[in-house]
This record gives sequence, structure tokens and C-alpha cells, in this order.
Amino acid sequence: MATNGNQDTYKDEAILRLKNQLSSLQQNENHSLPSLADKRNQAKESFGMLMRAAFGKQTDENKKFQPCKDDLEFLKRVDPALCYMLRQGSLVDFCRILHPVDSVLSQEIGKEEDRLDDQTIESSLEKNDSIFHLHKKVKDDSEEFKDLTLRANKLARKISDLKRFCPELVKVHLLDGHGRMLVCIIKALMDLGLDPDSVLRIKVFEIDEDIHNYHQYVFPTKVEKVKESIIANFDLDRNSVIYLNFCSVASGYDDKAWKSHFEGQSSQKWVPHCCKENVLKYIWKVMRPPYCCTTMVSLVIKQSESTAKKGKEKKRYREFKSTLGNYITGLGFLYLLRNINLFNAEIVSVRPESQVVWKDKGKRKPKSLSSGKWSHPFVTMMVAPTENKDDQACRKLEKQFEDWKIADLREDKMQKGASVKIVKGMHKEESGEILNRTVATLTIKTDQGESIDVRLNLCETVD
Repeated sequence: MATNGNQDTYKDEAILRLKNQLSSLQQNENHSLPSLADKRNQAKESFGMLMRAAFGKQTDENKKFQPCKDDLEFLKRVDPALCYMLRQGSLVDFCRILHPVDSVLSQEIGKEEDRLDDQTIESSLEKNDSIFHLHKKVKDDSEEFKDLTLRANKLARKISDLKRFCPELVKVHLLDGHGRMLVCIIKALMDLGLDPDSVLRIKVFEIDEDIHNYHQYVFPTKVEKVKESIIANFDLDRNSVIYLNFCSVASGYDDKAWKSHFEGQSSQKWVPHCCKENVLKYIWKVMRPPYCCTTMVSLVIKQSESTAKKGKEKKRYREFKSTLGNYITGLGFLYLLRNINLFNAEIVSVRPESQVVWKDKGKRKPKSLSSGKWSHPFVTMMVAPTENKDDQACRKLEKQFEDWKIADLREDKMQKGASVKIVKGMHKEESGEILNRTVATLTIKTDQGESIDVRLNLCETVD
């Protein structure tokens, strides 16, 4: 496990705590099973130390907490008993143990509760002893917690509406690293007078091995943990609820992200890269029949380094690779989701709100980010489902991509192992198999055994 002065301090805390626990057990051979209050106090100590240690921030001080290998090892060494109880417990118990506000411990199931006030929230977070401790200042933790609660309340109301007309459990797909949204959704449903264990069927998605292992070790067994890209999964019930929580979504110019993605792909097994274009295609598909899902998406909107001339409006799309087309910028992503003729997404929150400058009062057309490349507003939007099956309506997003000349990287065809024919350029008429690829270039082993690099737009697949 990685160590420095800060990490060593919390490791010493953990060792001392383990010694005290062993001493207590030896003094009381007939000890009873821990109560829920005992488990909650245990969680404050163990998860509080984990969050304060911040193992994942060693390479990036501004990085948000995401479970890493050291976090999992820490929990296994420090409090395996607590994690076992979390896995075996109910959704409600998971919330009662990990929610930062103590009153949740005595909250009755089936009884509606009032919203938490700001003073209660800040006093609950000031000890930095929960999974909601993310920042150096309590005020920043408080603002993030309130925004998270706002999102959870919005999702809970939608789940409640669906449950009213459907006797079955509501399927909820989450892209969630550590469980804060899971805890908040459970609490929000409790506040509405519902029993989350009788309402929810939850799947949590993750492609990172360490985070997936963390999910398996900490989350309740009734939460299904899936190591798969959420935008590649369509195992959805009609009227499911989806929450996509991204730090940011890659843009077309991010060659490093694309190269890493293609390294793990083949023509037999591939998933779409998590870029803005593919996220939009996914939401577009699941909002329509036969899925008709409600989708909430949260992400940091960033402004490209490559900006228009000073004083001019920032573009919604930019040149991707010459001859391939363009890519969608953060402003373009926001514009398309807010477009009334496309997704018509509702703005749930913008934090901080002043960072997005709009051209219109209706906040449909983003103009720029107020602090330029230093702006990193966290934006949450919700897309409602539609029953519209009209072919022309279904092609609206495709048509928008065509109008903006958005690059088609042909991920569904141009993968490692696929047979291709070169139709243009100096190697015209040669055929072969793709050995690997980058965003714009294919490395092809020709039928003559020669290895050559060819631009994507010069090739076609062979059935």
C-alpha cells in the first residue's frame, strides 16, 4: 500500500483501533452482535480514515475520490467485519450506516420526512468522517452534498412515479464509483415514504478493475455489480432509470484516450468508446421505444484549448482529423441535450451556475464558459423518455451529426481482426486484416504479408 506522512498517520490510527477492538472482545467473551448504531460508529472511523488518507490523490491533489487498490486493501485490513455487514445488509441499512446525517438512523420506513436544512448538513460533514468528505473545506463538501441530494431527490421522484403504475421493482442503472449516489437515492426514497428494498433493482456499472472490486467488497449483495461499460449495456426494462455520472466525457482530440480504448478491442468483442458522440447516441437510443428510459447525466463541461478568436463565440464542434470530420465540444454536448427538437433535457443543476454563459433567456444555447479554459462547471441534466417511433424523428440526431460533419470512426466495423479492402490512395485494391488501429489510422497486414499503415477513410470492410 502506498505510504507517505499522511497515509502513515492513518495507518497508525487503524492499528491502534484494531488493538482496542481486540482488547474489548477479550474482556467480554459473551459480547453481543453490534447494533446498527455500533456499525454506524464503526463506519465513521473506518471510512473517515479512508477518505482522509486519500490514497488516490497522491498523483493529483485535485482528483475526486474514486476507489483505488489501496483503498480496498485498507478496508480489508482495517474493518473486514464492517464490510461484511454492509454486503449482507439491506439497502436501508447501507444508507443508515453510511449517510452523513445521524437522524437517518432512527428514520421510520413508510413515513415521509422533511428536507435536511443547511445547518444540519454542515454540522454533519464538519468531522470529515464519511464517504462524503471530498474537499479541504467543509463548505465545499456541503455544496457538493446538497447538489448530490438534489439529483437523488429528482431521481427518487421519478422512481416513485414509475412505481405507482408498475407493481414490479424499478430497474436503476448507476455509473457510480463509491456509493454516494446510491446512499442518497436510498435516503431520498425513504424521505418519500417508500421502502427502497421493496422498490429498487439496482445495477452498478464500472470498467475499472479496482473500482469494480471495491463495489463487490462494500456494496450490498442485492446490488448487482457489472464490470462493463454502461453505454454498451441494453439489458433494460421498459421505463428503467439511468444515472450517468462522469468526471468529464472525452472529446475527439483526446488521442491518448482513443489509443488506450482501441488496444483492448477486436472485431469479435468491442464496446463504443465513452466519448461525447457515443454518450449522446446511447441516450438517444434508450429514451426511445422499446426502452423509454429516463436518463440523468452529470459531467464537467470543459472548454477546448483550441478556441475561436478572442471575442467570438466558442464553437460547438471543431475539426477532429483532416478528412475524417469534426468532434463535439463540451458546449456542443450541452447545446444538443438542451435542444428542444432533440433531447429537450431539463437542467437539474449547474455548479457553479455563473460559469455557463447563455445566448438566450431560456438557457437553450450556451455561448461560452465565463472563465474560459479555467471553467469546469459541473452540469446535471435529465432526459425524459418519448414514445415517438416516427422514422424521421428517430433520424434527427443522425441528421444533426451529418450537418456538423461529425467524424464517423466506424467502431462497429473497423476493429482488430476485421477484413478490409483499401479503396483509395497508393495501396488501392489491396486487401488484408486489421492488426491494430488508432483514431485515424489502421495498421493492416495485407494478403501478401506486408504490414502497412493506412488512413481510416481510405478503407472499407469486407464481409
